[in-house]
Amino acid sequence: MKTNEVRWKLHNYYTDMKKIEQLKDDLKEYRLMDGIGAQVINDMPTSHSTSSSVEKAGDRVDYVREMENELDRFMRIKRAIDDIYGYLKEPHRTIIEMRYFIMPKPLDIRQQKFNWQEIADEVKYSEAYCKEIDCNVVLQIQNRLHEISYVLPTLLCTVL
Repeated sequence: MKTNEVRWKLHNYYTDMKKIEQLKDDLKEYRLMDGIGAQVINDMPTSHSTSSSVEKAGDRVDYVREMENELDRFMRIKRAIDDIYGYLKEPHRTIIEMRYFIMPKPLDIRQQKFNWQEIADEVKYSEAYCKEIDCNVVLQIQNRLHEISYVLPTLLCTVL
């Protein structure tokens, strides 16, 4: 994952957590479904095709697989962010919180996040050093994502 993509994921962390919960709920609902559905019997003659039922079942399986893959992708990103963020010490944690997680109470509605000057004033570092810390944390998250991407598939294979 590229640097800007990691930053985007940090900015959208809470939105992605909602997506994870929604995907879990959707998967739970799909797993509870039993079969394709009952065939409606009426007096009208109809042509029944078993191939269409098989296609519907295949489509449902593909859809569930896509949802599982999307959930897996979101969970890997969440795990990487949580792993790195959990070990941050002050003031690094404050810098990341102010930059990505805490929304200021703006005087201007268009303001979306704290700017680097406000962050630097809060932690009493220079803007350049705050940006350097941000770059280091983003790089650590990228590295952790890379590790998770290669470690988890082999773990899953040994479990299955």
